[in-house]
Amino acid sequence: MIWCVEDDPSVRDIEVYALTSTGLEALGFEDGNTIWDALQKKQPDLVLLDVMLPGVDGLELLTQLKASERFRNLPVIMATAKGSEFDKVRSLDMGADDYITKPFGMMEMVSRVKVVLRRTQQVTRLLQRDELTVDLEQYTVCLAGQRIALTNKEFELLKLFLSQPGVVFTREQLLKKIWNTDYVAETRTVDMHIRTLRQKLGAYNVVGGRVDVRITKENGHVVLKVADTGIGIPPEHQSRIFERFYRVDKSHSKASGGTGLGLSIVKHAVQYHNAKLFLQSTPGKGTTITVTF
Repeated sequence: MIWCVEDDPSVRDIEVYALTSTGLEALGFEDGNTIWDALQKKQPDLVLLDVMLPGVDGLELLTQLKASERFRNLPVIMATAKGSEFDKVRSLDMGADDYITKPFGMMEMVSRVKVVLRRTQQVTRLLQRDELTVDLEQYTVCLAGQRIALTNKEFELLKLFLSQPGVVFTREQLLKKIWNTDYVAETRTVDMHIRTLRQKLGAYNVVGGRVDVRITKENGHVVLKVADTGIGIPPEHQSRIFERFYRVDKSHSKASGGTGLGLSIVKHAVQYHNAKLFLQSTPGKGTTITVTF
């Protein structure tokens, strides 16, 4: 999908027509504000961006795109005025992938778009997030160097999430994008695939994290410590974390199959053996549970 940002409606319509007539998908936008709003919902494969726009001009919008972690890798071709060497140089310095000088022929525009798409698609063969790597050509997923076996739908879900970080999708949107259906009764299918995907990647541990289990003897007591480098538990929840059916993140627990009984069972087992249970947790750093016998 190519998005054309041009305030002149006649030029914009011609750009969209030229791209679609060669088999590419294209949409037109009249200014920087409308495309920025649209980007919050969907991301195109490339943006053809005019420098001279009302309100937020093209160079300012380019700056916003490249400053955003979510959009910085989005390919951009700048459309500059004839003889405006400053705009060309500045656009390239700011991260634009190419430029085209107005007035330009439609065939030249289409050719430049295809060249940039080929170049950037080769670069984006790999999707990476910390120690998680998705190879779009080999159709493989590796976490911390270990191959993770995913089904086709799980792979497509992970690919979608990594390619559009920060975007929140509804079940209906996922059904349309991954399963190509609008049948609402199938939303349980989405839940099932999300659950298994999270279980395979580690639902509660951060990417690249770890779990350490240690048993020591201190002052005549056996001490068991289980520590992770996960998301941690907020202070306001720590006093209730061992209650039956208590869940810190109900939506998270529901998606991964949690019931809120695990830690409650641990607490009762520890008390049965006349042991003591301690919890230490820091949000964003991890949790340590200590049992002293």
